[in-house]
Amino acid sequence: MKKLSERTSPASPQKLLHSLEHQAARCRMEGRYRNAEALYRRALLLSTQAFQPVTVEPAKVLNSIGILYKCMGRFSDACWHYRRALLIIRRIDSPDVAELASLYHNLGGLEHARGRYVRGEIFSRRAVAIREKALGPDHPAVAADFAALATILDAQGKRDEAERLYRHALAVFVRLSGPEHYDVAVNLNNLAALHQANGNAGEAERLYRRALCIKEKITTIYFDGWIPVVYVAKRPWRSRNCCNAFTTVIRKPWIL
Repeated sequence: MKKLSERTSPASPQKLLHSLEHQAARCRMEGRYRNAEALYRRALLLSTQAFQPVTVEPAKVLNSIGILYKCMGRFSDACWHYRRALLIIRRIDSPDVAELASLYHNLGGLEHARGRYVRGEIFSRRAVAIREKALGPDHPAVAADFAALATILDAQGKRDEAERLYRHALAVFVRLSGPEHYDVAVNLNNLAALHQANGNAGEAERLYRRALCIKEKITTIYFDGWIPVVYVAKRPWRSRNCCNAFTTVIRKPWIL
């Protein structure tokens, strides 16, 4: 039986930090951004005081704050926190490859949200290069990087490479998570939008319907700072008759 002092001893800094980050992430996913910000600020203070010399912990919290501010539309603040995290990572003798790739991934997503697609492509390609070298092309995190890069390329009209990346990411997600997973639906939706932009109405509708079918099954399961609203809009296609075209309100493919 544990002694009373053991049972009532305070949590270690690592456990407390993880608890704060978990609570903050939950608040962010529920849209309670002010609560999330306060918790992340506490986590950042703890990470800078309890973990010395330079460690990856403050960079992780800064990255999370950047994600929060992007969700809030505070793009300049998000950028500042991402770049501050990058500076910390670069000062570490053996940088955390996953965290470094995630920061470039998120910077790419931020530039995409700002409409700065060329800058976003540079960051996104760095994320792909770093993570693919470490994990190989068939890892789910690498597939998410491919999908994010594809979104940025698609926005620039580079649709051939974008389609190739979407299809690779889709194949990885289907193989690892099954055909009815959130990431599968997102990539189907984005691939459908690409075909729609190319004037391929039939293929676009087929992919939209597949994405819609999946999302109708998972909307009660997934919630991450967005409400997966799927609605049907009347839109003319390049065909004799009009048919239903599907558009969705979705989170960008993990470009947080």
